[in-house]
Amino acid sequence: MNIHSTLSSLTTFCSVPYDKNKPMPKLCKDCKHFLAPKDYTKYEYGQCAKFGNINLVDGKIEYQYAMMVRKFKCKDELFEPRLG
Repeated sequence: MNIHSTLSSLTTFCSVPYDKNKPMPKLCKDCKHFLAPKDYTKYEYGQCAKFGNINLVDGKIEYQYAMMVRKFKCKDELFEPRLG
């Protein structure tokens, strides 16, 4: 299973029913930890700067996809709005 099919299946899990009588859910794209992809039309490929793995040899950080973080780690509890 490649990353595109994994993210595609997670899209279903990260979707919630819309009800205009309830407040809008917090969106990853509005969080200060969200790293937008280079292709801004594909937010599902955005990453979360709050979660990642660091390579102990070269120090590079590989951030996790925001959609996976939202489903399994963050939910709404760790959301921090962008300032400005």
